[in-house]
Amino acid sequence: MTQVWSYTEKALAITQLLAGLALIILFGQTLKSLFDLFSATGMLSSFDQKVNFLFVYQTYILIPLLALFNGWKLFEGKKIGWLMTISLLMFRFLWGLSMEHQDKQIDELIGMIAIEIILLILLLAIFQKPFRDKYRFSKPDCLIIGPAVICLLLGTIMLP
Repeated sequence: MTQVWSYTEKALAITQLLAGLALIILFGQTLKSLFDLFSATGMLSSFDQKVNFLFVYQTYILIPLLALFNGWKLFEGKKIGWLMTISLLMFRFLWGLSMEHQDKQIDELIGMIAIEIILLILLLAIFQKPFRDKYRFSKPDCLIIGPAVICLLLGTIMLP
């Protein structure tokens, strides 16, 4: 792997770490607001209701943690970081494509399209030949990526 690709790998890892931190802050505030709202209305009065709340909103907790883990492992040059980074980017790209866009304003649509293009570029960048050679990509690796993407997509189905 040339030095340019090594820098690209580190930049992708740092980008993912920063995205994970930003998502923790964003999703943390969202979850706190929802928790406070549900608590104020008495919808989270029992322990079972609180556990159900965490189960329903597990994706808001899981995605930022995965982004941090993947970014760290990718920065260390570990194969699992590379595979899970591909899985997370693929999930986010597919999830963005599956969202409903009918009721969106034009500026929201432009922002969503820009995010999808950025995700596609990152996905294509991390799947370039130097990375495939370094991490020795093989068919069994698809058995890690595929189920990971499917599990993440199934987790988002439960979101209200």
